[in-house]
Amino acid sequence: MDHKVIVDADTYTEFGKEITPTGKLPALKGTAWDLSTMTRLGDKIHDIPLNGYHHCYVLNKEDGEMKKAAEVIEPNSGRKLEVFTTQPGITVYASNGLDNITGKYGIAYTPHMALCLETQSLPDAVNHPNFPSTLLKPGEKYFETVIYDFGIVK
Repeated sequence: MDHKVIVDADTYTEFGKEITPTGKLPALKGTAWDLSTMTRLGDKIHDIPLNGYHHCYVLNKEDGEMKKAAEVIEPNSGRKLEVFTTQPGITVYASNGLDNITGKYGIAYTPHMALCLETQSLPDAVNHPNFPSTLLKPGEKYFETVIYDFGIVK
Protein backbone atom coordinates (compact mmCIF):
# COMPACT_ATOMS: atom_id res chain seq x y z
CA MET A 1 0.00 0.00 0.00
CA ASP A 2 2.95 2.36 0.50
CA HIS A 3 4.44 1.84 -2.96
CA LYS A 4 4.34 5.02 -5.05
CA VAL A 5 3.54 4.69 -8.75
CA ILE A 6 3.47 6.97 -11.76
CA VAL A 7 2.27 5.93 -15.25
CA ASP A 8 2.74 8.11 -18.33
CA ALA A 9 -0.86 7.89 -19.54
CA ASP A 10 -3.80 10.26 -19.84
CA THR A 11 -6.39 7.69 -20.97
CA TYR A 12 -7.30 4.06 -20.31
CA THR A 13 -9.27 1.30 -21.98
CA GLU A 14 -12.80 1.38 -20.63
CA PHE A 15 -14.45 -1.92 -19.73
CA GLY A 16 -18.16 -2.69 -19.85
CA LYS A 17 -20.24 -4.71 -17.41
CA GLU A 18 -18.87 -8.01 -18.71
CA ILE A 19 -15.32 -6.72 -18.19
CA THR A 20 -14.72 -6.51 -21.94
CA PRO A 21 -13.31 -3.39 -23.63
CA THR A 22 -15.91 -0.97 -24.98
CA GLY A 23 -13.50 0.66 -27.46
CA LYS A 24 -13.68 3.95 -25.58
CA LEU A 25 -10.54 5.60 -24.20
CA PRO A 26 -11.75 7.95 -21.43
CA ALA A 27 -9.54 10.45 -19.64
CA LEU A 28 -7.96 9.36 -16.37
CA LYS A 29 -7.87 12.86 -14.85
CA GLY A 30 -10.17 13.06 -11.86
CA THR A 31 -10.60 9.27 -11.51
CA ALA A 32 -9.38 7.21 -8.56
CA TRP A 33 -7.10 5.24 -10.90
CA ASP A 34 -5.31 8.31 -12.30
CA LEU A 35 -1.58 7.64 -11.83
CA SER A 36 -0.29 10.54 -13.97
CA THR A 37 1.46 11.95 -10.89
CA MET A 38 3.41 9.97 -8.30
CA THR A 39 0.67 8.32 -6.20
CA ARG A 40 0.78 6.20 -3.05
CA LEU A 41 -1.34 3.17 -4.02
CA GLY A 42 -3.03 2.87 -0.63
CA ASP A 43 -4.40 6.41 -0.91
CA LYS A 44 -6.82 5.51 -3.72
CA ILE A 45 -7.06 1.73 -4.01
CA HIS A 46 -10.27 1.41 -1.97
CA ASP A 47 -12.03 4.05 -4.10
CA ILE A 48 -11.70 1.93 -7.25
CA PRO A 49 -14.52 -0.32 -8.47
CA LEU A 50 -13.78 -4.08 -8.64
CA ASN A 51 -11.59 -3.91 -5.53
CA GLY A 52 -8.59 -2.02 -6.91
CA TYR A 53 -6.25 -1.37 -9.81
CA HIS A 54 -6.76 -3.57 -12.85
CA HIS A 55 -6.70 -1.11 -15.71
CA CYS A 56 -4.92 -0.91 -19.05
CA TYR A 57 -3.37 2.53 -19.36
CA VAL A 58 -2.88 3.92 -22.89
CA LEU A 59 0.67 5.23 -22.89
CA ASN A 60 1.51 8.76 -24.06
CA LYS A 61 3.81 7.79 -26.91
CA GLU A 62 4.02 7.16 -30.62
CA ASP A 63 3.36 3.67 -32.01
CA GLY A 64 6.53 1.58 -31.62
CA GLU A 65 8.43 4.29 -29.74
CA MET A 66 10.57 3.08 -26.82
CA LYS A 67 9.67 5.25 -23.85
CA LYS A 68 9.46 5.16 -20.07
CA ALA A 69 5.96 3.97 -19.23
CA ALA A 70 5.96 3.72 -15.44
CA GLU A 71 7.97 4.06 -12.27
CA VAL A 72 7.46 2.43 -8.88
CA ILE A 73 9.19 3.48 -5.67
CA GLU A 74 9.19 1.53 -2.42
CA PRO A 75 9.75 4.37 0.07
CA ASN A 76 11.08 2.37 3.03
CA SER A 77 13.96 0.70 1.19
CA GLY A 78 14.40 3.25 -1.60
CA ARG A 79 14.07 0.53 -4.25
CA LYS A 80 12.92 1.80 -7.63
CA LEU A 81 11.58 0.13 -10.77
CA GLU A 82 11.38 1.91 -14.11
CA VAL A 83 9.50 0.27 -17.00
CA PHE A 84 10.33 1.15 -20.61
CA THR A 85 8.42 -0.34 -23.55
CA THR A 86 7.53 -0.14 -27.22
CA GLN A 87 4.03 -1.46 -26.42
CA PRO A 88 1.06 0.96 -26.52
CA GLY A 89 -0.36 -0.01 -23.12
CA ILE A 90 0.49 -1.11 -19.61
CA THR A 91 -1.88 -2.88 -17.25
CA VAL A 92 -1.50 -2.02 -13.59
CA TYR A 93 -2.83 -4.87 -11.45
CA ALA A 94 -2.78 -4.81 -7.65
CA SER A 95 -3.55 -8.52 -7.15
CA ASN A 96 -7.18 -7.80 -6.33
CA GLY A 97 -8.13 -11.42 -6.96
CA LEU A 98 -5.82 -12.99 -4.40
CA ASP A 99 -8.02 -14.45 -1.73
CA ASN A 100 -6.11 -16.19 1.01
CA ILE A 101 -4.08 -18.38 -1.34
CA THR A 102 -1.26 -20.21 0.41
CA GLY A 103 2.07 -19.44 -1.23
CA LYS A 104 5.73 -20.13 -0.70
CA TYR A 105 6.74 -20.76 2.93
CA GLY A 106 3.06 -21.01 3.89
CA ILE A 107 2.48 -17.27 3.43
CA ALA A 108 -1.18 -16.36 2.88
CA TYR A 109 -1.47 -14.21 -0.24
CA THR A 110 -4.25 -11.66 0.12
CA PRO A 111 -5.66 -8.85 -2.06
CA HIS A 112 -3.24 -6.00 -2.78
CA MET A 113 -0.23 -7.96 -1.60
CA ALA A 114 1.50 -7.66 -4.98
CA LEU A 115 1.73 -5.29 -7.90
CA CYS A 116 2.03 -6.25 -11.58
CA LEU A 117 2.99 -3.93 -14.44
CA GLU A 118 2.17 -5.73 -17.69
CA THR A 119 3.15 -4.03 -20.96
CA GLN A 120 0.86 -5.06 -23.78
CA SER A 121 -1.25 -4.20 -26.79
CA LEU A 122 -4.60 -2.67 -25.93
CA PRO A 123 -7.06 -5.41 -24.92
CA ASP A 124 -9.40 -6.67 -27.65
CA ALA A 125 -7.64 -4.43 -30.19
CA VAL A 126 -8.73 -6.64 -33.09
CA ASN A 127 -12.35 -5.57 -32.47
CA HIS A 128 -11.68 -1.83 -32.08
CA PRO A 129 -10.38 -0.02 -35.19
CA ASN A 130 -9.41 3.02 -33.09
CA PHE A 131 -6.87 0.87 -31.14
CA PRO A 132 -3.39 0.21 -32.57
CA SER A 133 -3.56 -2.89 -34.76
CA THR A 134 -2.38 -6.26 -33.48
CA LEU A 135 -2.81 -7.96 -36.86
CA LEU A 136 0.21 -9.97 -37.97
CA LYS A 137 0.15 -10.90 -41.64
CA PRO A 138 1.95 -13.91 -43.17
CA GLY A 139 5.67 -13.20 -43.50
CA GLU A 140 5.64 -10.33 -41.00
CA LYS A 141 7.58 -10.50 -37.78
CA TYR A 142 6.42 -9.32 -34.38
CA PHE A 143 8.87 -7.40 -32.22
CA GLU A 144 8.18 -5.54 -29.00
CA THR A 145 10.53 -4.62 -26.18
CA VAL A 146 10.12 -4.13 -22.46
CA ILE A 147 12.88 -3.18 -20.06
CA TYR A 148 12.44 -3.49 -16.29
CA ASP A 149 15.23 -1.34 -14.82
CA PHE A 150 15.76 -1.86 -11.07
CA GLY A 151 17.68 0.63 -8.96
CA ILE A 152 17.51 2.85 -5.92
CA VAL A 153 16.24 6.37 -5.39
CA LYS A 154 19.16 8.80 -5.30
